[in-house]
Amino acid sequence: MVGHWPFAKNVDFPNTVVALGVDNQTGIYNWVIEFQCVEVFDEVVFTGINFYHRNRLAPKSQLQLMLDTARKQHLGYWMDHGLEIHIVDHTNCTYAPVPPYFSNV
Repeated sequence: MVGHWPFAKNVDFPNTVVALGVDNQTGIYNWVIEFQCVEVFDEVVFTGINFYHRNRLAPKSQLQLMLDTARKQHLGYWMDHGLEIHIVDHTNCTYAPVPPYFSNV
């Protein structure tokens, strides 16, 4: 996968899914970790590690599992350097309801 941002039209942001947390009882994934890395002339100029969870507010135990899993996938260097990891507080955010065709994905 390759992502594109409107403000960086000539830059490709390669996306790689590096881990998936699947519920053993339902077979449905609860979370996913995505890694993005942009290189220019063999130098890394951008990294992004995105943690996505099925629930708006991930349980602390699952968030910790996701962080541990990212380190097991050798992302610790990128997690500890540069801007480091920042957890975005979604407590007071409101989102549109999830369309029915995504409810069991």
